[in-house]
Amino acid sequence: MDAIFYYKNGWVKSVSGKKIQDIFVVHGIVRHSFALNEKPLTPWILINESGKILAAHCNCAIGLLEACSHVGATLFALEGIRTSIIEKKMSVTDLPAYWKKPPESINVNLYKKVRDIDFGRQIQRDYFTSNSSSSNIDNRCRNLLNTLQNDGLNVVASSLFCGEENFRCSECSYEDGLRDELKDYNYQLLYDPSNINSIADLKARASEFVRNLPKEPIILKRINTLTIDQSNSKWWNIFRSGRITASNLKDVCCTRLERPSVSLIKKICYPSVKAFSTAATRYGKKNEDKAVDQLFQSVKHLHENLRKSKSGLVIDNEFPFLGASPDAVFLCDCLVR
Repeated sequence: MDAIFYYKNGWVKSVSGKKIQDIFVVHGIVRHSFALNEKPLTPWILINESGKILAAHCNCAIGLLEACSHVGATLFALEGIRTSIIEKKMSVTDLPAYWKKPPESINVNLYKKVRDIDFGRQIQRDYFTSNSSSSNIDNRCRNLLNTLQNDGLNVVASSLFCGEENFRCSECSYEDGLRDELKDYNYQLLYDPSNINSIADLKARASEFVRNLPKEPIILKRINTLTIDQSNSKWWNIFRSGRITASNLKDVCCTRLERPSVSLIKKICYPSVKAFSTAATRYGKKNEDKAVDQLFQSVKHLHENLRKSKSGLVIDNEFPFLGASPDAVFLCDCLVR
């Protein structure tokens, strides 16, 4: 489909050819559709006298598969030349050269303003979207998607129909399962407008909540694994929300209980929004791995079988409202962590 649009929109700059014995060698020059300043592509095609295509190649990335839209556009340009000759009933000798160039609207419109460009006939395209009212999937389609999902095949159709007729793709189903499993450890879900009726009621609810905080070691280790990429993990800020971490511990200890800092509360409850960033922290984040490697090399000889590993969010087993995200964890046979 793209090939005919390339030809109609003038991306084919020229077409030339030569006959060698009973084979026609056709050579085209096609512009890049999204990179006008780059050197045009040069597809070529071998066609026998019966019209059968023997081979084709293009120097674009897709052309390595011996077929691409640029080859197709060259063929459409060749057909256009033939059609124009037949319709005008011209013989080969009536024209100085019948290998006429396709319309070069690209050259004409290259430096025009958008409102002045003639894009030709407007083409109506109907795209299928997952929000379309006609996109309800029948039982056979649903059964097929479920079978593919059960076999561990996460095909494109799964994400396209995700959310339709109670169907969820593998990735979303996995995330939903994780969210449900870890919901008691997600403090973002604690907000309830009814808790702010009075300060006394809020403090009572907070004390009760702290006493009953869940702290299953297996779940805490699972959270550590999920957040091992730290700021690059979407789970990291989810489980940092509402917890006192190393970056805000000093501010928590210094703020007044009677009138706690509003900015500190927002920083604890919304760490992704109130992320702290300075030139120094950005430099430290950029060179963090180098610093860990240098430290590892400098103390390696002091320990037996020293090894390092990445770490996610470490939540305290006794006080699960405390957490930290160390840059790395060092392990050895002579000491514990």
